[in-house]
Amino acid sequence: MKKLAILIVAAAPLAFAADQEDPNRVVPAGSPDKGKEVFIAKRCYRCHTVEEEKLPESDLPAIHHIHLGGTAFAGWTRDRFAAEIMNPEHVISPQHQAAMIRVGDRLGAENSPMPHFNDALTVADLIALASYLEERSK
Repeated sequence: MKKLAILIVAAAPLAFAADQEDPNRVVPAGSPDKGKEVFIAKRCYRCHTVEEEKLPESDLPAIHHIHLGGTAFAGWTRDRFAAEIMNPEHVISPQHQAAMIRVGDRLGAENSPMPHFNDALTVADLIALASYLEERSK
């Protein structure tokens, strides 16, 4: 995680120069199309659906799915999506908490079921993935 965080911080000056819409962003704009490829390649669709996107079938019950995109995440920026991907324990989604309480697993409600992808994503993948999710959340 430290290596990925250091790379993102190191890329921050590039982001400031490249992002005319909001110079305070840390994560530079990436390719949403590449982000969708990463979303599928890393099998994010197993636990997440994305508004108005055709994705492969998940092998997990729908109770575990967190819907991304649309109004549910409106206003989230690339920075926010990247932070959540890098540190899924940072904020536990209310949907996950409610689902775990419904099935009687109160301890699970306090922990994110999302694995850490710090060793599985390149910085370019993270930027593309965050850009894809931001685009789908407008």
